[in-house]
Amino acid sequence: MVQAAITALGGAAAIGQAQSWTFQAQMKGPIATGDMSQTITFATPTPAGTTVKDPRTPPSRVAVSSLFLPAVLGAILLNETQDQTLFMRSEGTTTFGSATVTVVTVTMTRNAYYDAQRWHFDSATGLPALVVFRLRSWIGLADGFVGMVELSDFRPVRGVVYPFHLEIRVDGWVETQVVEIQPLNSGS
Repeated sequence: MVQAAITALGGAAAIGQAQSWTFQAQMKGPIATGDMSQTITFATPTPAGTTVKDPRTPPSRVAVSSLFLPAVLGAILLNETQDQTLFMRSEGTTTFGSATVTVVTVTMTRNAYYDAQRWHFDSATGLPALVVFRLRSWIGLADGFVGMVELSDFRPVRGVVYPFHLEIRVDGWVETQVVEIQPLNSGS
């Protein structure tokens, strides 16, 4: 399923070639309101902040935010298939909204019982529909928060398919963060 998703997102070669993205977005929710413009640059094949860290180590800001950015979605998935410290396990199918999805759990090989991420792939398209992950923190007795990113409105840009609509939820947030990516005139 993961290989099918990489293919649906444009393929390993196209995903691996991209090293810099510029995008504009309209954001509504608890993090930011209004327009946002951001340029992301990183080197492949191991983009900074895209690998799963030891669950005992708090993630950097980049590691957490990278899942929210549509530009690195395919790169995250591609890199995780090549990371020997990670283990992927199929959890079968379920429904998400009206779609049937295949669930794949990503864990660290040395701690196979700690779910680092749960990817939900649309069984019809092969595209990721939802990513559930743990935001590590130690605030009082809290040992972390569950975050999830719902992905939709996939569109091709220069041979790679990206989600243009993201809905981000984190335990404890009353409001959902909605990110709508706006097409750029330059084709970035």
